[in-house]
Amino acid sequence: MRTSSRNNRRWKKLALASLVLVASVALVVLLRQGGSAPQNRLSLPESDRNTPGDVTLMADVVRIHDIQGAAHRSPLEGAAVSDVEGIVTAVVKNGNSVTGFYMQDTQPDSDPRTSEGMFVYEPNVQVNEGDRVKVSGTVKEYVSRNRQATDLTLTEIVASAISVTVNGQPLPAPLVLGEGAYRYPSTVIDNDGFARFDPEEDGIDFWESVEGMLVQVKKPRVVGESKRLTDPPSVEFVIIDDQANPGKVRTPSGGIIIAEDNYNPERITVSNKLTGESPIAKVGDRLAEPVVGVIDYSIANYKLYNTKPLQLIDGGYQPIETTIEPAADQLTIASYNIENFSRVSDLEKIKRIAASLVHNLKKPDIVGVMEMQDNDGPADTGVTDARLSAQVLIDEVSRQGGPAYRYVDIAPVNNNDGGQKGGNIRVGFLYNPERVRLADRPAGNANTAVHVVTEQGVAYLSHNPGRIDPGNAAFEKSRKPLAAEFLFRDKQVIVIANHFNSKLGDSDLFGSQQPPVLTSEAQRVKIAQEVNGFVREIHAADPDANVVVLGDLNDFSFSKPILTLKEEGLVNMVEQLPARERYTYVHRGNSQALDHILLSRHLADNAKVDIVNINSEFTEEHGRASDHDPILVKIDLLH
Repeated sequence: MRTSSRNNRRWKKLALASLVLVASVALVVLLRQGGSAPQNRLSLPESDRNTPGDVTLMADVVRIHDIQGAAHRSPLEGAAVSDVEGIVTAVVKNGNSVTGFYMQDTQPDSDPRTSEGMFVYEPNVQVNEGDRVKVSGTVKEYVSRNRQATDLTLTEIVASAISVTVNGQPLPAPLVLGEGAYRYPSTVIDNDGFARFDPEEDGIDFWESVEGMLVQVKKPRVVGESKRLTDPPSVEFVIIDDQANPGKVRTPSGGIIIAEDNYNPERITVSNKLTGESPIAKVGDRLAEPVVGVIDYSIANYKLYNTKPLQLIDGGYQPIETTIEPAADQLTIASYNIENFSRVSDLEKIKRIAASLVHNLKKPDIVGVMEMQDNDGPADTGVTDARLSAQVLIDEVSRQGGPAYRYVDIAPVNNNDGGQKGGNIRVGFLYNPERVRLADRPAGNANTAVHVVTEQGVAYLSHNPGRIDPGNAAFEKSRKPLAAEFLFRDKQVIVIANHFNSKLGDSDLFGSQQPPVLTSEAQRVKIAQEVNGFVREIHAADPDANVVVLGDLNDFSFSKPILTLKEEGLVNMVEQLPARERYTYVHRGNSQALDHILLSRHLADNAKVDIVNINSEFTEEHGRASDHDPILVKIDLLH
C-alpha cells in the first residue's frame, strides 16, 4: 500500500464544512434534475492544476458520480474531497513519465447522465491498472491556458493523497455505447446553448455523460483518415459505430455526409495516447474487434483513448477514376486544390498530382488550380512568380502520357493573399492548347481589375486573365478571383477560379461556444457577392455567355456564401449529384463538399459532373496527393 498526503489545509476550513456540504449536495440534486444556469458559453476561469482547493468538502462518502454531476462542470468544482474510491482503468504517460490515471467507480448510481469515471492528475504516481485506490485532492475543471477561449473543461481530481488498497482487481466492464440509456445521438450537437444537460438529445452532453469512463464501440468503422499530431505526439482517426443511426447518408466508402441540420454527433476520435501504437487508417476501414477505451476531451473534441492495440481490416476502397469520358466536341473543366504545390515539393507529390490529372481525371481540357505556390515554395524570399512551379507539374504530366499543358496566372503581391507565409498561393489555370486557346487579350496584373466589355452584343474580358477587383476589402488576406476567357472550337467560355478565405477562427463543433460562431463566414459572403456581381455583369451584357465559376470555396452548398454566389443565373453542379457523393473533403470524420463548380443555367442542363474521390479519404501512405478531391464537369458550348 502506498500513501501520500498533503491535506493539512483541510482542517483549517472545518468551520465552513457543513455549509459547503449542504450547498454541494443541493447543487448535485439540482443538476441531476437537469437544471443549469442558462448560458451561451461555458465560462472558463483560469485553470492551474497546482492551485489549492477553494473549499473543503466533508462527507462520509463522495463518489465519482457526485463529482461529475449531470453537467459539464462539476458541482464540487474547487472543493477538496477525501477518499474517493475507484478502480484504475488506465495509466497515462508522457514519454517515460506518468502524469496521472483514469479511475472508475464500481458502485454506479442509477442516473445515466452522471459519469462514473474521471481523470486523476498526479505526476509520477505509482499505480497500475486494476488497483483499487482512494484519492484525496481538489476537484478541478482543467483546460490548457491556450485553449480557454475555445474548449470545454475536463473534470479531474488534482491529487494530494492516493492510497492503493488492493491490487489486481478486474476492471469494470466497459459501457457498451448505443445500448440502453446510452443510445447514440443522431442529429443535434447542442440546441440550447448549454441551458439544459440532455445527453439523450445533445451530442455534446452525451459524450460528457461518459467522460472518463471505460466504454466500448461495438462495430467501429473509420470515417476520418489517420492524422499525425505533434503536440502531444499522437495518431488519431475518427470512427462511428456502424449500428448507430443506420438511416443516415453514407458515402460509397462508408464515410458519413454532413447535412445542413446534421453534423453527425455520433462521431468519436480514436487516439493512441495510451497505447503508443496505431494503425494507419483510411475511410471505410473497419476494426477487427470492438474498440474499448476511456473518453477524454482535448483540442475542442471528445476522444476515445483506446486501451489495447487495434487491428485494422482494410475496407477495400481505393482511389477512383472519373466516370466522365472525354469527347471531341465537349469541353471538360476541373477544379483542383493541389495543396501547397511548388517546384520544391517532394517528387512523390509531383508524380501523384500529375497522375491524378492524367489517369483519374482523364486529361481535362482546363484545370482551375488552387494553392499553386511560387517558385521557391514556402521560402520567404520575396519571389512571387510561379512559372517554374507550374512547369515541373506540366513536365511530369507529359512524362506520364498527358498533354503539354500551358499555365497562366497572375502573381500576387508578396505575402498579401494568405496561406503559408512565403508560399504566395494563388489560383491559376492549366489548359491544353491542342483543345482550347486563351483569347488574345492583354493580361492584367496583381492590382488591375478586370472589367466586362461588350462588342456587338458579346461580353469579353478587358484583361485576359484578369483579377476581379483586387483592391476590394472583401479579398483582404485572401486569394483574388481570376477570370480567364478561353475559346473551344471557336466558342467562348469565361472561367472564374476562386479560393475563398478559410474557416480558420470559427468555433469548433464541440467547443465551448454553442452554437458555434462562424466568424470567417462574413468575408466569404462578401467575396461571393463580388463574384456573383461580376457574373451578373457578364450575363447582363450577354445573356448567352458561357460562364463557369469554380474553386475551393471553403463552404457548403447550403451555406450563406454559396447560396449568395449562385443567386440568379448559376447552378451549383455539386447539388446535381446524389447526396452520398457530395464531398471533396473530410474534416474530423465529416465528409463535406468545399469545392464547387457552378455553371450558367443554359450550360447546366446537358452538363455532367463528377467528384473524383482520390485524396480526402486517404493518407499519404495510401497515395494521397492533396487534402481535397478534384471535381470535373463536361459541358456542351451551344453558343
